[in-house]
Amino acid sequence: MSVEDLHRIAAGQARSNAERYLGEFYGIPDLRITAFKPEIGQAIWTAAKFSWPDIAQRDFGPVTLDIAVWIGARLEILALCTGHGPQVIVRFLEGRADGDARLKGQRLWAVLECAANFATGLGKRELWWHPESEEFLNFCLKTIGAKQRGRQCMFRIPT
Repeated sequence: MSVEDLHRIAAGQARSNAERYLGEFYGIPDLRITAFKPEIGQAIWTAAKFSWPDIAQRDFGPVTLDIAVWIGARLEILALCTGHGPQVIVRFLEGRADGDARLKGQRLWAVLECAANFATGLGKRELWWHPESEEFLNFCLKTIGAKQRGRQCMFRIPT
């Protein structure tokens, strides 16, 4: 089995595990987590912050986790994570402005759940992300015990 196959399997398992856990945790039985699919171009909200079709076309290397969170047929969250060394890094994350109320304020946590599953499947021990504001950075530091690294947050996955 190739390294690319192992990464693809780890990504699929991460999405499946996170989907099962988050659907139950948030009480959303029709929550689905998929890879980027062709219909994302038609399902994306207007005024998206990032050019997701362009992002989906880029080559981020073999250690990539693309995340599309759906509730029913409605796309709610898009994210892309990459792996380098001992960490998985949340590179891009965006949610629908008029998104489902059950996911309000939960976008990063949903993506981190999936990224943690991916990291664990690959034997990686750290998650990194860049909060958009100082307030959110402080919230991450106080709430989940992330460590500040410059303007980024780093969280060590318990072993």
